[in-house]
Amino acid sequence: MTTRTITRQQAEDWELSCAAPGELHRETISRHRWYSVELVVFTAPDDGLAYGFTCDVPATELQEGMDPWDDAEEIELTRFESYEAVVTLWRPCE
Repeated sequence: MTTRTITRQQAEDWELSCAAPGELHRETISRHRWYSVELVVFTAPDDGLAYGFTCDVPATELQEGMDPWDDAEEIELTRFESYEAVVTLWRPCE
């Protein structure tokens, strides 16, 4: 797994607060009473590669000001790549 660490300032410059420009994918990893943890995969503006990070997203308007990275000074990004997968889905018979 390839990782990269960026500073909080760089994350703010890239506007990564859970609404990343160049967003490619988003999924909820876990849900809690006051927030959910989401994985966001985006294209980094400096090298054009796909990276992902997790952030905390408030569950109600009372948590609107919460920090998406729990006050961390550095944010770890993980390199992502797309792949195709065959999925079997089910639907009612007609």
